[in-house]
Amino acid sequence: TPKHPPIPIFWEPANQIGKKKVTYLGHWNVAEIEDMSDRQFQYNGTNRCAKLYFDFNRFDERWEKIIGLCNDKTIEQMKTMNFEEL
Repeated sequence: TPKHPPIPIFWEPANQIGKKKVTYLGHWNVAEIEDMSDRQFQYNGTNRCAKLYFDFNRFDERWEKIIGLCNDKTIEQMKTMNFEEL
C-alpha cells in the first residue's frame, strides 16, 4: 500500500450552466496504484499510465465552508477573503 498523506478530492459536475461550482468530497488516502503503462488505456481520449484507488480518511467542514464561500466569487474576490475566521 502506498504511503501518501491524505489528498483532498473535489468534484465539478460537467453539465453546469453559468458559474462553475466545485464540491469538496473529503480527504482520501491512496489505497492502491494500478500500473497500466504496459497497455493502452485511454480516458477522454488521453492515454493513462495508472489507476488510483482511494479509501476515505476524513471530511473537513472548514474546507467545505471555504469552497462554498468561493463558488460565486472571482479569483480577485477570493484573494481578498479572510479564511482565518472560519
